[in-house]
Amino acid sequence: MQFSKKEDFITACRTGGLCPKHTVGVRFERSMFPRRFRDMITFYRDGRIRFERYCFGEAAGLVCGLWASGIENDGALHFQPEGRHYSGLENAPARLTEVSAQGLRFDNTKDLWFFQEALRSDPKNGYRRFSFFHRQPH
Repeated sequence: MQFSKKEDFITACRTGGLCPKHTVGVRFERSMFPRRFRDMITFYRDGRIRFERYCFGEAAGLVCGLWASGIENDGALHFQPEGRHYSGLENAPARLTEVSAQGLRFDNTKDLWFFQEALRSDPKNGYRRFSFFHRQPH
């Protein structure tokens, strides 16, 4: 998965071309350390995008999760809060600003989001193995 232009990455997100064969999505993780949180963003074959924030330490676990229905032509992501007291919306990336061989950058920050894995399934978010045969890209 190698993209040199932001426009090519966005097109692949919208058409399902971002995901390798037999996978439901690809996950990127923010690499800026030290951090108190582990931030991940997943792009699914059907065009949906999931932002998740996990905390470290004794109370490690999911802090928040947000869904976006897709990505706009200019790279904008519109995440929807899930009705929790703390939605994490202010910590989610708002716009894809750079794509390089090293990874992704959002909101013109120095934080690099590196490729973590291609997912064959993601059952906790409703993507069973082979579920991509039934879901169509937006």
